[in-house]
Amino acid sequence: MTRTCEDGVLGPVEEGQCNLDQQANGASMFGFFCLNVCRSLVESVVVPVGQSRIVQRGNLPLITVTQYILRCGQRRRVEGDRK
Repeated sequence: MTRTCEDGVLGPVEEGQCNLDQQANGASMFGFFCLNVCRSLVESVVVPVGQSRIVQRGNLPLITVTQYILRCGQRRRVEGDRK
């Protein structure tokens, strides 16, 4: 499963949620919540802009694993944004 984020843009609530810190700081923080069982943040992974990381997460309460490819991209400039 691939999650691609833009630095500083909060993503939808899901495993591997993008940019929990909501900061445009040169990296994306991906959150893993154990949504079906725990309903709270259990791990975060920081990926610098222009890079990717591969992580594996257990799928509780099952005995299976999902591999995530986490990618962080530069935030796209929109006309009117300040530099």
